Amino acid sequence: LGLVRLINPAACRLLKTAEGETLGRPFAAVVRHYNLIELWQRCHAQGREQVEAVDLGSEFFVQVAVTPFQERGAAGYVVIFQDLTQVRRLQTMRRDFISNLSHELRTPLASLRAVVETLQDGALNDPPAAERFLDRMETEIDSLTQMAEELLELSRIESGQVALRLKPSDVADIVLPPVERLSTQAERYGVQLDVEIAPDLPLVLADVERMRQVVSNLVHNAIKFTPTGGSVTVRA
Repeated sequence: LGLVRLINPAACRLLKTAEGETLGRPFAAVVRHYNLIELWQRCHAQGREQVEAVDLGSEFFVQVAVTPFQERGAAGYVVIFQDLTQVRRLQTMRRDFISNLSHELRTPLASLRAVVETLQDGALNDPPAAERFLDRMETEIDSLTQMAEELLELSRIESGQVALRLKPSDVADIVLPPVERLSTQAERYGVQLDVEIAPDLPLVLADVERMRQVVSNLVHNAIKFTPTGGSVTVRA
């Protein structure tokens, strides 16, 4: 009872073992994980299928189904592992992304509120101060716009609507448009934004729009986290 009679390569990979080391050995000795052993024991005691999500350490997260069966007088159990590691990793990344974005939203919103209240309290009648505060509002609106674009992109990715359209592309055509779009923001932050693209670069196989988004995100973050008076160089 409880001896392993058959195992496939995928299960061997998940359990970090080999077929020759498992056949004929006790299930508990093969899986070496108390949650899996308890799941099998519960199935044995109750006589019905048991399903549970199990974390196999830092490498694998699986859903396990243990199903009892009887055939021609022989009794046994079928244990099925569904590898959910990538799904869990994506869920964790999504949760962290939303959490970080929600936290970051507070800064521009609080800044915009402070600017509006200052203008309402009389700064509107001081043209130089009003112009300075309006510039600050524009900077914060840029930040909010970038966050909104990232949320929309996340939504498109999750819905499966983002398809790669690869074609031979000029590096300058990928890099220059997002850098030029962000140059005004860099100027408002007091950051020098430079571009260095070698003239003899070959074409690259890329999705131009997706790659422009990558460059835009990288340059936006570089500008955002560079102190006033600093510089950002985009080099290819």
